[in-house]
Amino acid sequence: MEQNNTNKIVEEIKKLIGGDIVIPEPIQEEEIKINLGAISKGFALEEVSKILPQDPFILSSGSSSIKCLSKCPYQERDYYIVSLTAPFLKIPDEKGDYPSYQSLMNIKIFEDENLSTSGDYEKFIINEGKIYSHILNPVTGYSSCLFSEISLVSSLSADILDGLSTALMNTNSLDEATKMISLFEDIYEKEISYAFITRKNSQFDIYLSSSYNKRILQKNNSIIDQMNTI
Repeated sequence: MEQNNTNKIVEEIKKLIGGDIVIPEPIQEEEIKINLGAISKGFALEEVSKILPQDPFILSSGSSSIKCLSKCPYQERDYYIVSLTAPFLKIPDEKGDYPSYQSLMNIKIFEDENLSTSGDYEKFIINEGKIYSHILNPVTGYSSCLFSEISLVSSLSADILDGLSTALMNTNSLDEATKMISLFEDIYEKEISYAFITRKNSQFDIYLSSSYNKRILQKNNSIIDQMNTI
């Protein structure tokens, strides 16, 4: 009975979802809010980069969206090093709290490239032992629950890459996700490197594109060894 009530509530909420509801007419419903979370950080990076000097540095927006504006200034390398987070694995501090996540691997990011990461390990709820992400599929009203983390690297603009990583979190299979990436590569004529981390119960699997795998500088083998790497 409780699940039936939940489904009814979700169906009612879905009626308030969609760009056609708020565009071009002004918002009428108090329950409706415009949320640009899927692309806002990437969009902000693109806009800020237009007014900054071309000095050697990278821009980070909430750590999940990164824009590389120039070649790394260090003589020994021409790339920046970015760490990919291991979902749900935190480092305890001296008080026994877990304020930060462990690194899964370090990868290379080059000039004019962007990185976008989406995941379910910071904003989520647990219901009857199942984790539900804050990223909801507007068609079903629920989160996919397949991916725990998705990391993309490309010269595609940061806002589009952000939107893509969010959309991929709502796909229901690896095949569907890789087809969506191929579609974007064909449309924009840009290569997209990807890392998918899936979770089934307590088992994590990681899927790397060949181009993403080539970016890896260092792995946290104590974590990687517990995962199926494909």
